[in-house]
Amino acid sequence: MTKPEVKLLLRLQNDQLGYRFKRQFAFGPYILDFYCAELKVDIEIDGKDHLLRRHKDAERDDWLRRNGVVVYRIPARAIYKDLDGVINRLKEFLDEIRESKQD
Repeated sequence: MTKPEVKLLLRLQNDQLGYRFKRQFAFGPYILDFYCAELKVDIEIDGKDHLLRRHKDAERDDWLRRNGVVVYRIPARAIYKDLDGVINRLKEFLDEIRESKQD
């Protein structure tokens, strides 16, 4: 795992946000960084290498969306810069997904 992934994992462990995540979860032909089965949400941490493979990431995200998975991408630099802010935005996003599934 990369350092940003470890930092995020420490905040996702033990359902701290109210949701359970599986790390390095196999879904179809892909391995998802962090997956919440309850909401069908994939959280991806994007490092510098993702700038070089935007096209592949877009194809991957499209495939996941077609298969019912919402992809939430977080730049690695955001985790270093403002982890608390990242966590707050992520929690709001997850709560919105939960609410939309209840309607």
